[in-house]
Amino acid sequence: MGGFIHWQRWLGKYPLPTKAILALFATALPLVLLGGHTAYYLAGRPPAAPFFLTLHGWSSGYHSLGALAGIALAVLVVSWVQRLPALYLFDLFAPAVFIVSAIWRLGCFFHGCCYGAPTEMLWGVSFTIVNELGIRTPPSHPVQLYEAAVSIALFSLLPWLAARCKARPGDGLLAALVVLLYSAERFVLEFFRIGANDYMPKPIDNGELLARVELQLQVITLRKEVEAANQTLMQKNRVLEQYLTRIEHDLSVARNLQRSLQPPHKSRLGNVSLYFEHTDSENLGSDYIDYLMDDDGILHVLMSDVSGHGIPSALLAAQLKMLFLTTTRRSLPAAQLLGQINRVATNFLIEGYYFTALYLQYNPRSNKLTAINAGHIPLLYYEQSANKIKLVESTNTPLGFLEDEDFAEIEFQPAPGDVVLLLTDGLTEHKNASNEMFEMSGAIEVFKRHFQSEPEQLVKALVKEAREYGELPVFKDDVTLCAMRFESDSAAHSRVRA
Repeated sequence: MGGFIHWQRWLGKYPLPTKAILALFATALPLVLLGGHTAYYLAGRPPAAPFFLTLHGWSSGYHSLGALAGIALAVLVVSWVQRLPALYLFDLFAPAVFIVSAIWRLGCFFHGCCYGAPTEMLWGVSFTIVNELGIRTPPSHPVQLYEAAVSIALFSLLPWLAARCKARPGDGLLAALVVLLYSAERFVLEFFRIGANDYMPKPIDNGELLARVELQLQVITLRKEVEAANQTLMQKNRVLEQYLTRIEHDLSVARNLQRSLQPPHKSRLGNVSLYFEHTDSENLGSDYIDYLMDDDGILHVLMSDVSGHGIPSALLAAQLKMLFLTTTRRSLPAAQLLGQINRVATNFLIEGYYFTALYLQYNPRSNKLTAINAGHIPLLYYEQSANKIKLVESTNTPLGFLEDEDFAEIEFQPAPGDVVLLLTDGLTEHKNASNEMFEMSGAIEVFKRHFQSEPEQLVKALVKEAREYGELPVFKDDVTLCAMRFESDSAAHSRVRA
């Protein structure tokens, strides 16, 4: 009534006679009860008593939207009977909705219904469900008080909002503003009620109560089981984390050990300048490269790609190094030396693993370079005198397939300026955004532009252009490249002195 009188002053353009005011309230009261109760019934929560016997109120439930519909119907009825402007009556009666809502929710609070979801906030309220049994809710959001406070605040802000919206008496804008604000209020406050689906309307039905209690007991049991499972899972996770930490440490040590087994990246061995780069796609690489000059002054270079990835392939690569170091001490011809490595490898390789290999043996006294390709991608040889790049394709099976493989050789007579390029398929199979590989043709194009460069510049140019070609700058497979440049003895001596 206070809100009604306050807004009648603001809407004083059409003063209402006392008879019309009384008619409006007399009509609104039963329609509000009827609308609220009907909406509650249709929403799927019928009262304990028959519908037509529960309009007296407190034993039943009500829905606020149904009450609003009852107010709207009352306004339309009075407007038609009293021949008054309907929009004017809506503007006059609408602000009182917030006062009614505040009083209504205070009643819900004291009645112990319409509470919110459980909360750990200090102001959480425990509501009594059944007095006789002492059943109470856990501390829950007092949504009733929230709504009462918000309704009073919105009622207080209405004059300012109406002025900002330039609402005029009888244009219906004020009523529309009230409906919009009230709907927003209910929408926001519903989030505080999410999860509070276990409250029960009064009077309490014993069957429903027992069903709810059984459900809550099951929920409690399940919650305890979940908590126990979580504790077990957390313990297992801690154990796994310890194992992972240990594995990461071991992998780090193994990675450093594997790198320490590599020869120097850059060397000058007589009249040969050599440079290589090696990039692992994982913690441990499966590519292998090594070179050495034996006591007879013969240069041996071996590049290999072990099948697979990870720890098994890395271990096989380490075994290959030991084979290479022990076999090169015997001063055997190239085919016999690689055959000896192959026979031993065939015996210790497990099923599904093998090596592809490029082996070079260079005798500077006879100036003879022997090359063997065992299942590897082609070796590239640039012959300066002919200004031509030759490909040494594979004519042999990979190491570890046939124990008595008779390896075929190819011989060269290197001249100053000749360049040899060895690489693994991690470079040629690097893909761009269109899923196209860099291919051997891409490596050859870069080789053509840089064969006059030093081995280090050639290798770095190949790596750089392959990275730029790919969709990602990171190679998905291990990549190893090695360039060898032959020089005259005088040039080699001058470089060593420099």
